[in-house]
Amino acid sequence: MRFLRMIAVPWLLLVSAGCGRTSDAIPGSAAPAAQQSAPPFLVKPYLQWGDSPTWESGSGIQLLWQYEDVEAGWTVEYRPGAAVASPSGAEWLKADPPVMRRIAVQNVSPHQLYRVSLKGLVRGAEFAYRVRKGGELVFFAGGHAPTAGDKPYHFVVFGDCGTNTREQRAVAYQTFQAHPDFVLITGDIVYDRGRISEYREKFWPIYNAEEASPTHGARLLRSTLFLAAPGNHDIGSRDLGEYPDGLAYFLYWAQPLNGPPGAEGSAHVPVVKGPESHRRAFQEAASPTYPRMGNFSFDYGNAHWLVLDANPYVDWTDRDLRAWVERDLSAARSTT
Repeated sequence: MRFLRMIAVPWLLLVSAGCGRTSDAIPGSAAPAAQQSAPPFLVKPYLQWGDSPTWESGSGIQLLWQYEDVEAGWTVEYRPGAAVASPSGAEWLKADPPVMRRIAVQNVSPHQLYRVSLKGLVRGAEFAYRVRKGGELVFFAGGHAPTAGDKPYHFVVFGDCGTNTREQRAVAYQTFQAHPDFVLITGDIVYDRGRISEYREKFWPIYNAEEASPTHGARLLRSTLFLAAPGNHDIGSRDLGEYPDGLAYFLYWAQPLNGPPGAEGSAHVPVVKGPESHRRAFQEAASPTYPRMGNFSFDYGNAHWLVLDANPYVDWTDRDLRAWVERDLSAARSTT
């Protein structure tokens, strides 16, 4: 596999490796009644890091979900510092109105991607959230906010993970059993071309399965932060004439947008091919993540992570690209 390499400041990474949380259950692992029925989603809610490379109590974890192309009256409420199963605790807060982005690319029915920021979460503490559609409770789960820099934590790393196989489901289940603070995918998120259709068949159903078992997968995405470095199977193919629903990484992930901006035809952004209508539809749906989310960095606890596009089209002799990496690592020494 040719994949995007994950690079971290080594001594910072070693400090955090192997540390763990002592909780016996993942937030959201118990499925309340509202979650047992078939929720009205194309893709059920899932947690993401968001645009900023750092996480502070004033910023927020991102909650995303996908729905058909109609207005539905969505609202989200959440409780900072309160576990899902807790009968008492903080009051429910109403999140800001969801931000919607319409995705209407060729060969896929138009649909809507919703995004809400859960602000003011307590460092290292659990939180609960619930989603309402037209006032009706349709989803209920919880998660774990990023830990403070001096606190222990642990994570799971894997790649080549979207193949719809027995082994993939078993790894998802074992990851669920390990109770990680976050999951990092090292590349090749879905096979073979990083398409919308492949996400729907090989990614969402397994990592956000209702039943947690080695044969089904687990309820991971709704309760655990996922981050990913896109590989050649995700963003290597740039021909939207052949695969109009390709480059779905730029549509569905919410990761830091602190990478070099670039432009098509630059040292690290090859030109997207295909009919103009296909290219325009993709760019409208992906903005502002394309192409900036191909390279990024983030801080978690006491480690700084740098994710770089290692596909063959990247020209690492380019001075501007190398300077960005140098600035990023230099800043990490003084802040982490």
